[in-house]
Amino acid sequence: MDQRFILNSEEEGRRGVVKILSLLLLVASFVISTFAKAATPLFTIAISPENSQVMAGFPLRVKTLLTNTSNHPMNVSHELGELDLAYRYEVRDSGGRLLGQKKVETPAQGSVVVIMLKPGESSAGLTDLSAGFDLTRPGVYSVQMRKPVSTDPNAEVIESNIVMVTVTEARPFMLRIGGYANGRPGTTEEGVVAKVGENVGINIEMRNMSTHEIDCSGAWSNLSDLDEKYQYDVRDSSGNPVARHRIESPLPYTRGPDIHSCKPGESGSSGNNSITRLYGLNRPGVYTIQVSRVVSDNPADGVVKSNKIMVTVTP
Repeated sequence: MDQRFILNSEEEGRRGVVKILSLLLLVASFVISTFAKAATPLFTIAISPENSQVMAGFPLRVKTLLTNTSNHPMNVSHELGELDLAYRYEVRDSGGRLLGQKKVETPAQGSVVVIMLKPGESSAGLTDLSAGFDLTRPGVYSVQMRKPVSTDPNAEVIESNIVMVTVTEARPFMLRIGGYANGRPGTTEEGVVAKVGENVGINIEMRNMSTHEIDCSGAWSNLSDLDEKYQYDVRDSSGNPVARHRIESPLPYTRGPDIHSCKPGESGSSGNNSITRLYGLNRPGVYTIQVSRVVSDNPADGVVKSNKIMVTVTP
């Protein structure tokens, strides 16, 4: 047999094997790419509680952030309502028991928020869990939300992260504080931002949650310029209490006592409580402020605490 024919046959055989291997590699890469694309969710859901601790009977709201992670526009329009019905909810108590969802009335026709998300865009929302679940029993609850990728009953369902919220015992009143720096109010997201030396203060709202009148009076000190009906907890970024100033001279003016009661549902306010007159926020850093007030003259009744606000002091 001609040696050249044998060599040519062997060469073509090797080329055929190379072609087959190349084709197999191409198919494999296509399959891997397809599976990788399929493994990437069309969108993600991130949730966080508006407040990690709420009093029984108050709205328990969860902030949502839906992000389009696909390569095409996405319609995430939904009906208006306290409870966002575009999501499925899994709410469990501290014993792991699943809470049943209340029947929620569907909003009137036409009450729809139209939202189209381009790839990479996000839509923020707020849903009130207390509108759909009985959260009046004090305890710790876990919350997870889900949303199917389409209306197909067999469609993939995307899950959010899990968050924990604490429902505390109902008290006769609620306290809420807001801060300011040199008259500039703080924001929910960033809190109060102040420069070293600026006056940082708080306004206090006391709301009667009981079925009877309660004392909402205020009494300001002419030394500290703080309402002495409240206790103040001011801490640095390490959680240590902030030292108090020694105040030598009283204020050049006197704020008289504000004596009044609040009927059920009414609120009393205590404004312009200067924190920096008594507490040293004179170093750059992040601080927290919280106030409390005794329920009654009986120590056994305990105290009610407000929300915490964050104060960032810059040079």
